[in-house]
Amino acid sequence: MHWKFDIDQRSLVRAFDDLSVKSAKLAFPDKYPIKIDFYRGAAPFSFSGKLRATVKATNRQQSPALAVMEVTVATANTAEGVLNLSTTAMQKFVKDFGERPAAMEVAVLNNAGAQIASWVVNCEVSRRYTDTGDITIDIPNSKATKEEAEAGVNNEKWMTPVRVWDALRKWAVNNFKWANLSDKPLVFPPSAHTHTTKDEIKQALEASGIEVL
Repeated sequence: MHWKFDIDQRSLVRAFDDLSVKSAKLAFPDKYPIKIDFYRGAAPFSFSGKLRATVKATNRQQSPALAVMEVTVATANTAEGVLNLSTTAMQKFVKDFGERPAAMEVAVLNNAGAQIASWVVNCEVSRRYTDTGDITIDIPNSKATKEEAEAGVNNEKWMTPVRVWDALRKWAVNNFKWANLSDKPLVFPPSAHTHTTKDEIKQALEASGIEVL
């Protein structure tokens, strides 16, 4: 997030196209680098004081902050910091999946702590991970089990390479009898390639040591 903050106009715009910053998407427990260029009118402004970004639940401005970033500026026209959303308050706020509305206030304070200017950005805050870091534990499991892969009747679940191998191996066990492979070459006789009927194919397989049940 790289923004320009006009202290006189109390306006916050994007640094790369000067469009007004009105909304932002945030996700727990991510961290967001924030860079603010200070301006007064069209001219860069060297500022001394503090830059603060505070995230609170919408319509709960008197409640404790969900996340706070504060950076001390010593006579500079740019301030940089990191907004860390990995807080206990934010975790409780987005306990379930989905998005919740919040507001981020970007404020400029003087060395005495008095606010000089501020801007509020509407935010949609979502939860990117579960407590364990594995999102799949909180959503229905759509991965096929070994038994489901071998049964071959479920057309809704996906299979890992191991489950595909399980399915193929089970099918082979149920449909083929591997006999005398140690003393017979694993090749089909030339005549096998000319057969097209079921009986002819069966005979060709059996000639190579594969008995079709």
